[in-house]
Amino acid sequence: MATKTERAYLFLRRKILDLAVAPGSQLRTGQIQERLQMTRPPVLDALIWLQAEDYLQNDHNQIFYVKDWTAEDIKQTYEVRAMFAEHAALCWSQRADDQCLARLHAAVCAGTTALERDPFDPEELTLSLRAFDQALIDLQGLKLLAKLNRQVTAPAQFRRTVRMLNKDNFGEALLGRQRLLEAIVRRDVGWARSIARAMMLFLQYRHLEGLDAHSGRFMEDWLTAEDLPPIHCDVVWGEGRPDLENSTLATLRPKAF
Repeated sequence: MATKTERAYLFLRRKILDLAVAPGSQLRTGQIQERLQMTRPPVLDALIWLQAEDYLQNDHNQIFYVKDWTAEDIKQTYEVRAMFAEHAALCWSQRADDQCLARLHAAVCAGTTALERDPFDPEELTLSLRAFDQALIDLQGLKLLAKLNRQVTAPAQFRRTVRMLNKDNFGEALLGRQRLLEAIVRRDVGWARSIARAMMLFLQYRHLEGLDAHSGRFMEDWLTAEDLPPIHCDVVWGEGRPDLENSTLATLRPKAF
């Protein structure tokens, strides 16, 4: 059975991911406690957890806000990520060995199989795309580049929702990786760099498209309103989730509380 902290975390995360609560909104702990009929500690732990996962931010007064992300922020982010991607593509083309190419082929095959399944499972395909990306990151000398790229990645609620991750979009994402693999196999640096940049521009387009399409979904009374139809396929926990009971996150409660 889920703990109170886990229930609060899941409730707030779902509201954020379904864009019921607008980016930039303040999350008032007293209102959340009343809505969930909980005491303050589990609600605060859930908020800290969400902050650690990049859904929230807090100011110097330890007040939590949903991360905001404007259209201009998105454009600038993907311009920077495109530069990282082009440089990374050069490295991939030069350094990929047989073992790495085998991992990339396996990930593409798994993604193709997942895309053809009926019913379509977005999370299964997501895992294959992650496996492909991880194989590239694992190439010698790219750990720092991957870290820098993550530092200019949009907040989680936008990564998971406003790109409108439907089957067609997943198909395009998989196709981009297939073409990138072909370029790497041929050691064609110019083609690999072009594909890597195009993939970033594709994400930028979907990101902006989704931001505009869902701008009217936000609710003023998001705590008590009826749930919106979900616009994402969400895994309850996913890999690498923080463990509040057995990690340093348990000690990160703001001093103001």
